[in-house]
Amino acid sequence: MKKIVEKIIVVFLVAAVVGGCGKDEPSATANSAANTATNKVEKAKKPKKARPLPVIDVLAPTSVVVRVNGHDITKADFSAWENLRMQIWAINKGLPMNVNNDESRKVRASNRMRVLGELVKGEMIRQHAQKEGITADEARVRAVEKKFLKEIRGRNSKANFETALTKFPKESVDVLRRAIQIEAITDVVLDKSTTNDLHHVTEAEVTNRIDFVKKWNKEADEKNAANREKAKKAKEEILKGAYFVDVAKKYADFSPEQGDTWESVSLDELDSEDPLLHWLVRAEVGDISDPIEMDDGISIVGLKMKHEMENPEPGEPNIWDYELVRCAFYAYEKLDEIEDHDELVEDMLSARRRFAMEELRKKLVEKAVIEFPSGQNLFYAVTKPKKPGKPKKQPTKVRKPVAEKPASDDGKNIKNSSNSKSETVSRISNNSTIEKSAGTAGGSETQKKPAEQANPVAVEALEGKTK
Repeated sequence: MKKIVEKIIVVFLVAAVVGGCGKDEPSATANSAANTATNKVEKAKKPKKARPLPVIDVLAPTSVVVRVNGHDITKADFSAWENLRMQIWAINKGLPMNVNNDESRKVRASNRMRVLGELVKGEMIRQHAQKEGITADEARVRAVEKKFLKEIRGRNSKANFETALTKFPKESVDVLRRAIQIEAITDVVLDKSTTNDLHHVTEAEVTNRIDFVKKWNKEADEKNAANREKAKKAKEEILKGAYFVDVAKKYADFSPEQGDTWESVSLDELDSEDPLLHWLVRAEVGDISDPIEMDDGISIVGLKMKHEMENPEPGEPNIWDYELVRCAFYAYEKLDEIEDHDELVEDMLSARRRFAMEELRKKLVEKAVIEFPSGQNLFYAVTKPKKPGKPKKQPTKVRKPVAEKPASDDGKNIKNSSNSKSETVSRISNNSTIEKSAGTAGGSETQKKPAEQANPVAVEALEGKTK
């Protein structure tokens, strides 16, 4: 901001000098100097306009952000809790608490709605506990403090809660103590609002969970193996002369109608560990893959075309763009194997607590009166309303008659009597598709080069129609 102000001052000073020179009869030298100064002013870059701030950032500390059943939560309350969360995040990242870089700003911006939600939820629980006469004893508070210590990285076995507090700024310590107290009260409220045991898991429950995971993973392996066999069989039928679309209709679990066509895939869009990438770099037009494990299932993929495109970055190699078609099958995701007994117990208790908390939150929200005195768009930028301008007259557009398009010729499926690769390619795409691509490549403004083809007769059936 300081640099921007200095630039503006310099511009105004130069403008003032130029304006003063114009009042008297200037000499040729003075005119030249004035013109040079004027040119410099015109060429000077305008300072970038600062981005408008979100509504909440321009509110005064005492402004009410949200009112819960008549209790005010102010901008100062919001900022204190937001800053504490960011400080905990910085500790866990091994960063200074006052860190202010791109990553921290993104984290802050993405969590602001959650921060407000946590404040509202905590206030509703506090009011409910006060109304029901619910309090947390010292044991509950100590348990929450111990849980908090586990969440902070870099702790040592001898560290206690009071030692951990010394890491935080003084203004955050009171906020943290209040948060610990609310969390302890929340535990008591949850215990009273659910019939589930939120603190203990029986050995029978642990055994049932372990057995469930084993059974699920065994069934997943069997189903995935069966789908891989279906994929292999589908590929074999294509290689023997069947058309890809017909095979997809017969076998695919999803998108079977057209064989799930991908019109544009480039290698830089794929993760370096993606098996599709490893297949594409070796594939030629007409190739059909073995079953590939993808994010959304098991697939066999056919390469219809590939285009070489100019790289917009000078000096960089050209980019290859691929047109694919696939026959896709479901893949069943396996659950993590259970190795740590204590970790399993902790996960089961956490799941119970989340469920109980969601049920409690719904009940409290139904009865709560929540108001937003400063508006509901707290996290959106402040914008000035635009002045209404005069409506412009729209010229009357006369539609030209549209000539009827001649009926398109889809082309006939051509089979090659030989068992060469061109026969396999002919199952991947049809002639009309190739001709259209070749025709548009020369006449449009696209930077695509003509499609690489294996054989002009070949290209018929990854997209071909049933005879």
